[in-house]
This record gives sequence, structure tokens and C-alpha cells, in this order.
Amino acid sequence: MLNHLRKKLTWNYSSWFFVTLLIVLAVLYLLVKSMLFETANEDIQDILHYELAKYKDQDDTLERKETSRSLYFTETVQKFPHRAAVQPKGKEAQAFRAFVRGQKCCRSEGQLESLSMHSRDEMHIIYASARIDKNTMLFVGKNISSIHEKIEHWFFSLALIGLAALIISVIMGDRLARKAMKPIIQNIEGKKKFIADASHELRTPISIFSASLEVLEQEEKDKLSPFSQETLNELKDEIRHMNGLVANLLTLAKEDAGQTKMNKASFSFAELAEKVIHQYQRLHEGKRLFVLNMPDDKILVEADRVRIKELLHILLDNASKYSDPGSSIYMTVEKEEGRILSFTVEDKGAGIPTEEIPYLFDRFYRVEKGRSRQTGGAGLGLTIAKVITDLHHGTIGAESELGKGTAFTVKLPILS
Repeated sequence: MLNHLRKKLTWNYSSWFFVTLLIVLAVLYLLVKSMLFETANEDIQDILHYELAKYKDQDDTLERKETSRSLYFTETVQKFPHRAAVQPKGKEAQAFRAFVRGQKCCRSEGQLESLSMHSRDEMHIIYASARIDKNTMLFVGKNISSIHEKIEHWFFSLALIGLAALIISVIMGDRLARKAMKPIIQNIEGKKKFIADASHELRTPISIFSASLEVLEQEEKDKLSPFSQETLNELKDEIRHMNGLVANLLTLAKEDAGQTKMNKASFSFAELAEKVIHQYQRLHEGKRLFVLNMPDDKILVEADRVRIKELLHILLDNASKYSDPGSSIYMTVEKEEGRILSFTVEDKGAGIPTEEIPYLFDRFYRVEKGRSRQTGGAGLGLTIAKVITDLHHGTIGAESELGKGTAFTVKLPILS
């Protein structure tokens, strides 16, 4: 649980840091790109005004000298074929000339375009256009491939910075998460130690109290009034309840300390399930019906028999407590693909609200509605069931519907 919380905090911290930095980098990239484009746009507008003024100063025959320059191209497009247009030189100028033949006039603001060259390369230009007269249009373009390359390099550099920022954000997020988790871990570890120590210390007085009640009952058996006998029985029930609680706390304390020992062996799950169901049928005879559905009775598992038996007891006890007298409790055992044993314990009780299901396996968690303190227990049974399942590399889950009952499903690896 703590590892999951730490990973979640790490993800939150690193995500916020990385997203913030990513936004800053994106804004910076767009700002630089916009500045470079605005500079090129201002240049092409100046060139357009210059070339337009030069054309207007000349005669209308348009038989002029080559106007193509090293930094930009010009092209006049006429509606009448007998009037010769200016012929730019070079591959770049030819590509520009071919491009503008299909364009409309007029565009005083610069427009970005990518032109394909014969060498399969691309030339990035910014162009603008103006009308010289009713039959002639002037197109001016500037090769900004070098600027485009600078933008690409800038983008690549920012991408590398973003990748480095991602790594740094994960490292910083993990450190912040560990720092934030430190007091929580200390608090939880202190509680775990207290529970473990208290559980050990409680065993002795509970044992003495239980033995004293047994002696009292034997010596004063004939002298006890009905009220005293009833009180004695209630005390014995509470002693059994406290013994179970202490045993559960010790189990969880050993699990927290990593001292849980497993005695795995191969055994027949069918045989164990039949024996446990038979015990519960005798215990609840006339009160509840326990039904075992098991198509395959030759399922072998390699597990700790004692703990698997405890797991079955927890689930059957849970179903018995929260189902109505006279109802049926079903255990269905199946063999799934991938050498998986699946068994489900289903009752027809009050059911559990959907929003409560994710918390069923938390320590000391109890569903208030339909599962009051009168049923006994301290909210540790399902937690221990989850521990036993995890120790066997299995899974446990619950499905429930209010008024229709609850089903707990456990899946464990099997031998055959």
C-alpha cells in the first residue's frame, strides 16, 4: 500500500513539474517561431513594395532585365501570352515560377509555403503578391529554408530539453514523494509496532482470564444461577472473540515484518473443500444450507494447506454472518485455462453498496449498512484473506448487489 502511494505521489509530482515545463517550452518555441516569421514577413513586404515601385517606374512593355536576386525571386504573371513575363533563373526560381502560375492575386501579407524540388528536396518560402495593372500580377518570394532549418533545430533542442526534463521530473518527483512519505511511514510503522507488541502482551492475560473462567465454571457449576450462567457464557464468547482478534493482529504483524512462513505442499483442493463444507454444514445444520459445486474433483494445488483452509473459513464465516437464516451459501470450484484454480463463495444476504467494494480488504474497514457490529469481527478477516491470497500469488475480488447477495472469487495457481 505504501509503495503504491509513493508511486502515485511520484507520478503526481513529476507530472505537474513536467507539464509546467512542457508548457513553458512550447510557449518559448512558438514565441521564437513567431518572431522569425514576423521578421521574414516584414522583409517580404518590403521587397514587394520595392519591386512594385520599380515596375511602376518603368514602361508598360515589361521588357525588363532579369529581376531575380540571390535572396529572393520575382515573377510577373500576365493574362496575355504575347506579352513576355520575366524568367527567373535557377532551380529555386523555376520552382517558384511554377508555383505562382496557379496562385491568385493579391496577398500583401506574407504566406508560408513548401515547394518540391526536382531533387526531391523541399524549399520553404514566404511570398506576397500585388497587382501591377489589370492584366499583370507581381509575385515576390523569399527562400527561408535556412530559417526553417533553424526552427527545426530549435524544436529538436527543445525536445531534448523536454526529454531531460522528463527524467529530472521523475527523479525530483520520487525524492519529493519519499520526503512526503517519511512522516507517514514513521507513523504507520509506529502503529504496526504497537499493534504487534500489544497483541503479544494481550495473549497472556486473555489466556489467564479464559482458564479462570473454565475453573470457575467447573467449581461453581451447581451453584450458578441462570443469570450467572448466562453471564459466564457471554464472557466466554467475548474471550473467544478477543482470541480471534489477537490471532488476526499477530498474523498481520508477522506479514508486516516479513516473518510469515509458508509450508507449501501438494494436496487435493477438492478434498479440503469437501471437508470444510461438511464441517460448516454440521455447524449450521437446520439454519443454512452449504452447497459445493465442483465439476472436477482432481484439482491439485501447491500451497500452504493450513492457510488455504483458513482462507476458506474466512469466506464461509463471512457469508454465514451476512446471510439470512435458512438461506443457501454456494461454493463453486472451477479449473480455468492457464492452470488457474477459481473458487467463488456466494451468499444471498443484504449485499454491499458498489462504492464500498474497493475498501473491503482494508484493515478494520466495515460496511455500515447491513453489516453492523452485532455480527462480530473487527474488519480484519477479509484483510487476512487478501494476505493469504497474495502470499500464494493469487487474486481475490468481490461482486455484490444490494438485496441480492455477495460473491467473493479467489484465483490461485494449480499443479494439474
